[in-house]
Amino acid sequence: MFFYLSIAALVVASSYAQHQECPRRNGYFKYDSSCDTYVECRDHKSHRMMCPDGLNYNPNIEWPEYPCSFPEDMPCDAGRYQQPKPSGECPQQYGFYPHPSATDVNCAPYKMCVAGVAFDMKCAAGLAFNPDIGRCDWADRVPSCNAERYLGFKCPEIPIDADGDPIDIVLNYSYPSPNCTSFFSCDKGRARFLSCDLGLAFDESIGRCRDADLVQCNY
Repeated sequence: MFFYLSIAALVVASSYAQHQECPRRNGYFKYDSSCDTYVECRDHKSHRMMCPDGLNYNPNIEWPEYPCSFPEDMPCDAGRYQQPKPSGECPQQYGFYPHPSATDVNCAPYKMCVAGVAFDMKCAAGLAFNPDIGRCDWADRVPSCNAERYLGFKCPEIPIDADGDPIDIVLNYSYPSPNCTSFFSCDKGRARFLSCDLGLAFDESIGRCRDADLVQCNY
């Protein structure tokens, strides 16, 4: 009799534990203080899961969508991680990392690791890879990048008013390109490399983009 009572108690305890881990019939739920481990509930049955190395559990994802995200999209500053699994050029199986060829004047290259395989990537024109956030960023925000040399442009001195205070104004400057679609925008001395929308071109005489048919491009 004691044996059957013990079995029954274990079944009840197991059922209670399942209920505790599965407040809803289907869904994802955080597990302990882990950044990359989570509980998936299916029909009130809990399954302990782990994101691939380099990805974090994202509690904002609704079941049944994939619940793992890059740390840049779902930071986890205080928590436990699985042991990293480096391979080849990848410190972890997934992630974005500095490229060996990158320098302070060649700031665009970076590596994207997928399942332990490194792919060469490059930021869009005017942007630089920022290893602190694992993303492409404005060049002046990347400490390892010499923004002026990388962009080949320096914003002119900020205009001042009658009282000698800097004027809070954004000024645009032309960039030599075959189709006149690119330009530099200076905001408080910070250069941003931008492009006009499709069908528009940068008109230096007015300092903005306008209908390309109205712009005389002499570059």
